[in-house]
Amino acid sequence: MKISNYQAGRFEQHYQHKSFTPEKISHPWEVDDPNLLMLLDDANRLLGELNAFSKLVPDVDYIIRMYITREATTSSRIEGTQTSMEEALVCEQDVVPENRDDWREVQNYIKAIHYAIKRLTHFPLSSRLLRDTHQVLLRGVACTPTPISAIAN
Repeated sequence: MKISNYQAGRFEQHYQHKSFTPEKISHPWEVDDPNLLMLLDDANRLLGELNAFSKLVPDVDYIIRMYITREATTSSRIEGTQTSMEEALVCEQDVVPENRDDWREVQNYIKAIHYAIKRLTHFPLSSRLLRDTHQVLLRGVACTPTPISAIAN
């Protein structure tokens, strides 16, 4: 299949809603765009470098956990959370009481990422998975809703 002819999927009308059905991607692809061929070549080279690097790392799972923790602390800052990478790695009782709410938000972010990854091995990406992951993210933390007036403007 020519990659330039590929459609990601289609919307299907149901009784009172629409759903999106993705197209399978397991086709033998025919790539006819030279720019895309160059990008694919670069990606293959970089994957080879990453694979070589992973052979040198004694514990790849540790690196992944650290990346998830970094992502959680960085993304949480968008919402004003002030937990450092070091603080995110300690137990709750080792966090000063006034920082525990922020610490919990980062921990929920980490739990939500793990939850979504685990569920994706059994379920497709769907609004249900996103909603369930969002519940994990917000579990037990103070949530200040955005006023409708702020959204409308």
